[in-house]
Amino acid sequence: MNESRIQQRDERTGVPTALRGEECGAEIRSACATLNHRRARGLMEISRFTPQRESTSIDVWTAALIDKAKLWDVPIVPMQSLGLERDEDGFLDSNDLQPLPSGAEASPYLDYKAREVYKLFDLRANGGMGKKIVMQRNDEGQLVDEIKDAVFQDTIRKLSAINDGGGHPTEIVGIVDSFDHLLVKQPLAEPYHNFEEDRRAAMDFMRCVTPMGGHFRNPLSVFFAQGEPWLIGDLHKGNVMINALGEPTIIDALVGYLPPYVQRELPWVGMAAHDSALYRETGQAPLKKLFEDVDDDLL
Repeated sequence: MNESRIQQRDERTGVPTALRGEECGAEIRSACATLNHRRARGLMEISRFTPQRESTSIDVWTAALIDKAKLWDVPIVPMQSLGLERDEDGFLDSNDLQPLPSGAEASPYLDYKAREVYKLFDLRANGGMGKKIVMQRNDEGQLVDEIKDAVFQDTIRKLSAINDGGGHPTEIVGIVDSFDHLLVKQPLAEPYHNFEEDRRAAMDFMRCVTPMGGHFRNPLSVFFAQGEPWLIGDLHKGNVMINALGEPTIIDALVGYLPPYVQRELPWVGMAAHDSALYRETGQAPLKKLFEDVDDDLL
């Protein structure tokens, strides 16, 4: 990895960055991972020791965040440096950043000249931040997949896992100085060409393995990142794009950690976790995956 890449300064935020325009690739993703590891650790510590916003005055909330951010080396980014400000109704507005369609979790803004996208995750909404995949027991005691509200810590882990697993390079930047948004940065990506083909290619690039021998409630696969297996799903048309190298890439998804006890109790899921680890290590798809597209009638 080229360590000098993360010594660059983002022209808007002044924060060290691994990203420069639309560039992407393994080296950049690795540099993002280095920054993400340090910043995610700091953000996790802040979330542990900062009092809940709902029961704390704004002054106490802000002071606590500032102290903890300095202690854990978490960048605090001036909203004004991003080119964003609030209008008379309190909504974010910009004269030089182009707002993009918002997703369930974040509000993205395009710096067209720099070819970079900044994403703002709102920290104020009752502790929730998007959705996550969890495995839990139903009324009959069976383990089933559920879609649940995610919290700050879930989102931090998800952003790091998608980056490290081979999704679109994603850099956790820090917290804006109004202390109500988490800031994330990605290279600009373009719309997909053929959704089904590009989704499959993007999943293969992340070494995703679809479990066989059982079924989930939702269409899910397993990928391996940070030494652990993760469930991934909800790969709709807004989450699959094309990067600057012309490669299909996943920019967002529903993600959830896959605990060891689930792998033990559901062997078909455990096998997918095992295969995903080998796929990551060797680059060789599991044999059964190689035949997924073959029509049984032709065998």
